[in-house]
Amino acid sequence: MLMTTVIAIANHKGGVGKTTSALMLAHAAVADGRRVLVIDHDAQGGVALRILGDRDPDGHTLADIYARTPGVTLDRATHTTRRDGLDIVPSGRGALAAALQSLGGVAPGKVLHKALDAVRDDYDLIVIDCDRGLSLGTINALYAADRVLLVTEPENDSFNGISDTGELVDEINEDLRPTRPLPDPDILINLRDTTRTATHGRVATEIREWADASGYRVHPHDIPRRAFIAEAAANGQGLDELKEIAAVTVRDSFHELLTTLTAERN
Repeated sequence: MLMTTVIAIANHKGGVGKTTSALMLAHAAVADGRRVLVIDHDAQGGVALRILGDRDPDGHTLADIYARTPGVTLDRATHTTRRDGLDIVPSGRGALAAALQSLGGVAPGKVLHKALDAVRDDYDLIVIDCDRGLSLGTINALYAADRVLLVTEPENDSFNGISDTGELVDEINEDLRPTRPLPDPDILINLRDTTRTATHGRVATEIREWADASGYRVHPHDIPRRAFIAEAAANGQGLDELKEIAAVTVRDSFHELLTTLTAERN
């Protein structure tokens, strides 16, 4: 039996495709026969909206966990989806933001890690789609994670975002988890635009050089900006569910990334 791996997908900057990457990674794992839980840790509720459609799920959400609603554990906030093997914890949207803002008590950065105890044995992979910024929610996600995937466009502002998030990982290792530090993050270069060869090529090279100097690992295959990826994400689909021949290469890239993230790292 595979050990459960918890992956936090993050970047200080929004709009870089974190949610799409979380969704495609989750679907790749389901297609591989794994049991997957996606945790929507964004108050905008993007990944839950895509997986569940327009409906707001009845019942509990991640907001209840941070609000410490009596009797609510993470398994009670988990919802099934149309795809067998893929479950989701919706964020609760505005209620999540309110719960995080008012979060107090002992160890507010460790709430999610403790909550995962209720579901960890039920899944092979848990994917946390973080919100933008370096909030208490992101701190909770990073503290709970076994691996961190930084998703970035090959643009300077997005590059700065992963640098800031990497610094937060270092701070969390030093202050919150000195006895079980996170390994150095992995990086996925996303939304590579072939019509902007000079700019995107230059920044992608700079990202790789910086990552190498920082001890970070960059996925060897950049994810291109393609309409079929955006459409699949909008419909909550995995790339393995598409008929486009072009989807095969990107699908295989996410499978390779999944293997890298769930393997033991030296």
